[in-house]
Amino acid sequence: MLKSLESISVCERDALDFEKKICKKSTDSCNVKVEKIPSHEISKFLDGLQRSGGIDNNLRRKLDQIAFVSDIENKATEWNFNPSLSIFRGKFDMIVLRKLKDEGYIEFINVMYKIDSEIIPECGYESTNKRFPNFIKMKALRRFYKEGLITFINVVPDVPE
Repeated sequence: MLKSLESISVCERDALDFEKKICKKSTDSCNVKVEKIPSHEISKFLDGLQRSGGIDNNLRRKLDQIAFVSDIENKATEWNFNPSLSIFRGKFDMIVLRKLKDEGYIEFINVMYKIDSEIIPECGYESTNKRFPNFIKMKALRRFYKEGLITFINVVPDVPE
């Protein structure tokens, strides 16, 4: 279980309203990758991840700190809008490095959720760009719940800032 995912706040009411009134259709995918890496090979593992484009220089520096702490996590939500197609494309990505109690191993967890949502053209970008991140997170958390990665979704009454 990834307890830190349970700390993400979402306004379910607004996400459902967005989906019902603004989205024409959505397609999504969820990928979960878990690996157990010997501690002495973590630099080599991160080198490969960086070469493949999975992490950038800033995130690499952050993940290198695993030598000094028991765990590190990084959450990122990204989205863009293609006005000619009225499509929002979103991604929620989380990477966790955690030292295992089995001395000498580090657990690498990567959870990635992607969604493409076609919106009703009349709604336009301005009325949806603040609501879409909440929608992505809600959809991602529902998927993570379904996959057994979390035990509950942290629902709040208003769209989080």
